[in-house]
This record gives sequence, C-alpha cells and structure tokens, in this order.
Amino acid sequence: MDQYSILGRIGEGAHGIVFKAKHVETGEIVALKKVALRRLEDGIPNQALREIKALQEIEDNQHVVQLKAVFPHGAGFVLAFEFMLSDLAEVVRHAQRPLVQAQVKSYLQMLLKGVAFCHANNIVHRDLKPANLLISASGQLKIADFGLARVFSPDGSRLYTHQVATRWYRAPELLYGARQYDQGVDLWAVGCILGELLNGSPLFPGENDIEQLCCVLRILGTPSPQVWPEITELPDYNKISFKEQAPVPLEEVLPDASPQALDLLGQFLLYPPRQRISASQVWNEVSRTKELWRQLCLRRWSSCKASQMTLGTQTWKQYYLCRSELEFRMESGRPEKDFICKAIAGHNGGIDELAYISTNECRFDGQEKSVVCTVSSDGTVRAWDVQEGTEIWSSPLQPAALVNLVTYPRLQLVVTVDKLGLIKAWKAENGRERASFPLPTYSSALQACDHPEGPFLLVASAEGVLYALTVPQLQLLSRTSVFPSSPTSLLCSPDCQWVLASTQDSDLGPKDQSRVLTASFDLSLRVYVWNKENKFPVLKSCYHLLGGSHRWASGFTHVESDSMSIVGVEARSIGTSILRSYCFNMQRGSDDCVD
Repeated sequence: MDQYSILGRIGEGAHGIVFKAKHVETGEIVALKKVALRRLEDGIPNQALREIKALQEIEDNQHVVQLKAVFPHGAGFVLAFEFMLSDLAEVVRHAQRPLVQAQVKSYLQMLLKGVAFCHANNIVHRDLKPANLLISASGQLKIADFGLARVFSPDGSRLYTHQVATRWYRAPELLYGARQYDQGVDLWAVGCILGELLNGSPLFPGENDIEQLCCVLRILGTPSPQVWPEITELPDYNKISFKEQAPVPLEEVLPDASPQALDLLGQFLLYPPRQRISASQVWNEVSRTKELWRQLCLRRWSSCKASQMTLGTQTWKQYYLCRSELEFRMESGRPEKDFICKAIAGHNGGIDELAYISTNECRFDGQEKSVVCTVSSDGTVRAWDVQEGTEIWSSPLQPAALVNLVTYPRLQLVVTVDKLGLIKAWKAENGRERASFPLPTYSSALQACDHPEGPFLLVASAEGVLYALTVPQLQLLSRTSVFPSSPTSLLCSPDCQWVLASTQDSDLGPKDQSRVLTASFDLSLRVYVWNKENKFPVLKSCYHLLGGSHRWASGFTHVESDSMSIVGVEARSIGTSILRSYCFNMQRGSDDCVD
C-alpha cells in the first residue's frame, strides 16, 4: 500500500471497503478495494476469486472496468481498479426527469458492447444493474463488479445457484428457481436497465421474490407453457400460482419512449430466455448493415449536400460511434481536450437562422476555419469563426429584421430575406451587399438550388407564390402560384430537377438521396422516406433531437457525416440568443470508433 496515497472513502461492498487513491510515482487516480480474510484457513473469498478470474479473461476491453493490480495487504489483499467518477444509478437518481433519448442510446450502446464482449468470452455477469455500470469523467460507461460472474457452459450442462442478480433485475427463470441457465439472465437485466433509463425509475421494484414475480406479471402478463414451454421444468413452477393476467402494452407503461426503443425493450423482456435478443445480435446487426448504420446516423444528425453522400459503411459507423460519445459530452457539459465548446455572443436580437458558408471540418491546428453565418431580428447578417468564437464580419443594419438565409458555399454567397420580403445577396468573404430583389409580401421559405447548369434560388411567398431567381444576380426567372393564400414549404430534389412544395408545417431540406430530415419547433428530428413515384415524402419515424439545456434551441446547422463542428442557437431570454459552437477532433479517440 506504500505506493498509493489514500484520498478518501468511496463506499463499501460485500467483501471490502473501496477507497479513492493516487499512485505516488505516476499520480494516477485509482479505486482500491480492500478484501479482508476473516480466517486465513478459509482462503480468498470465492466472489473475489471470480472477479479476478473474470477480469483477467476479458481484460483490455473499453467497456469493462480495468483491473490494474492485485497485491497482498495485512490479513487480506487489495484490488486496484481504474477510477470512475460515478455510476449509472447515480445518473438516473439525480436526473430531474427520464434521460433524453440521446443519452439512453449512448449508454445502451456502451452497455451492449461490454455485455457482447463478456458473452463472446463465455462470461456471464449475473449481477448487471445500474450501480454496477460505472461512468467515467468523459461519460464512458464500463461494466464493473464481477463478483458473481461465472464461465458458462454453452451446452447448458452446468448447474448454478439461482440466488444471483439483484432482485429488481433478476430474470424470471431465476425467480422460478432455475439451476441451469446462460447469458439470458444478463439480457433480461439489460432490458430492465433500458426500461429504467426510459422510465426514470425501476420497472420491476419488488420487495421480495414473490412480489418481484408479481411486478413482472403485471406488465408482461402471466407466463404459460404455450408461450414458455420450459417453464414447467423449473423447480418452483408448481409451488407458485398466479391469477391470469394479460400483458400491458409497453407504450402504456412508457408513454414517452419512442416506438423503436419500446420494440428493442420488448425483445429483451421475453419470458423464454433463448428468445431474448442477444447483445452481440443487436450490435452486429447495426454494425454490419450499411442501411441500418445510415438510419442510426440520420436519426440524430442531418446531412446535407446529396452529391457528397457516397460514404462507406465504416465512415458511417465511425461517425455514429463518435457522435454518441459527443452527445453525452454536449448534454453533460463535460468537455475533453479533443472537444471545445464556445459561446459566441454578438447579435442584439434573437438569431432566426444559421448556415455554414465554409466546410465545417474543424482543424485544431488553425489552418482551416469553419465559418457559420447567422441572421437576427436586430437586422444584421454576420459571419463567425466557429473555432475561435469570434465575429468575422457584420452587415450594415437593415431597415427590417432578417428572418431567413441560405448559403452557396461554392459561390461564397449568402442570401437573406427580411420580414418585409426584401431579398439580398451578400459576399461571404466580407459581407458586402451584391444584389437585391423585393417580394410583394414576406417570404415563407427559401431554397438554395446549386444546379449543375447554373445555381438558382427558390422563394415561396406567404401568398403561396413560388419565385425562381438567378444567383448571384437575383433576377426573376419565373413566377408560379402553387398554394393560393397559404404559406409554403419547399423541398428540392437531390438532383435539383424538380421541387416539392407543401403547405408549411415544418422546414424541409434535401439531406440524402432517399431521406429527408426536418427539425420541428419541438426539436424532434423527423425522417421522411423519399417516394419517387408520387414525389411526396412519407413520414417514417420521429426522434427526439436534443434535450436538457438545449430544449429551447431554435435550430442546429446541417452537418456532414464526416464533419467536425456544429453550431446551435440557445435562447437566453426574450429577444436575445447566443450561438454555441461544438468542435471535436475525429482523429482523437479513434479506438472508440471501430470494433
């Protein structure tokens, strides 16, 4: 113990006290678990031996807590683990409401990777619960406390005790006294943990084994031999009888959860253990299927410039994995050296729209800038350096508030419209006015179309009239009435050959060859599938975009799948907003982005 300096006490487990300590020579912070031997002739406790053996079998996995050293101390020994800031139980306990979907997805992803790795090495944990899922300062989740872990026999021939797992996360077969079981008990626990993250509290909080079964039956219904044939072979099946109950739909139990989350939850919480979806099955299904990876990415982040949508599976996979960790850092406000968050102030009014005029591939060496342009109710359009958090230029004060803008990065052009309908084009390098075009009434939508034969601008007026203007001259090309006396939303096809106009209920924009993503006022990200036959998008699914401190944000920039910065608007008070930029280095932490 001389090589460590004790910094404080963390807690106490079944077989010892856990301390926070610092290695004297290296300065590394660790967690020390002191295990005392009650009688020397009894030897090392079985649970301690199992934990050491299990961690040695699955060492060097990024989602399993690392055992750094084992050494004798007095009448016992000490296990030195990497230090983790908190655990998932504490995160759920201190949340004022259920976690937002981005956080649930991120935690579940890391849990699945860790469980899949354990099962691939024939290790069944047998005590998965939020308190045994530790969280690092950067938000990374790792599985801990392998005191009940065992090497399981794939043929199911070995007998185990059924008195394992904390009661609230104990699988039904264990509650019925099963002695032969496998990794299915862990998968049930994963389902319970997922349900707790979605609910904000445990799904099955029984006070004893009988009440625990009752809690399960109230939601999932009474199991029958027709649904679960093996139940009749369980030791305690004939000792316990329950009144027939029908299952309760999960959407009634968790009304705020998305259909996709409920579908996955239902695949974990199945009575027959072998029907439960495995962690590796979930992980491999999405990691090996390009389309599913694209869906996972598109659920959370929009992608623009359809001509650049030629990315491979690995890029999408890397992008999603990095984004999942980034989401937690953004939500929790825990930046690291490869992640920068800046508040950019400068407008005197609320920011109504923003868009990149340059690439948003941030470089931390300062050789390439990412520039975002904004318009505000104070009547100015401004350009900002995302990395530095500084203003590059500002336009002269305009007679009316600016309400919308689009950018043409290839032409280095910014186009704005004010609340009276005056359209103006600005040079992106210095903010000088280049051209203007007055509408007879205010605009309801702008759409930039960078057609191969020449760029043009589409403008929908509040009276349902569609104007096509040349760019950068802003000269009238055509005028078409599409929805008389009705505000209109615009959607340009990926090949810029035709335009979809619809009555305005959300802001539409082309993001993919086959999908369209729109951000509504409530910050839900809606995925539309492009139907080329009738040329109308069909709503496929709806996902929460951001929560927490950003629930009042008015919008986020469209993000390329390999980009390295995003900018959001956060409302501070009535009539004022600030920009908040997030820059991150995709090269750092690359080990977290590939299997």
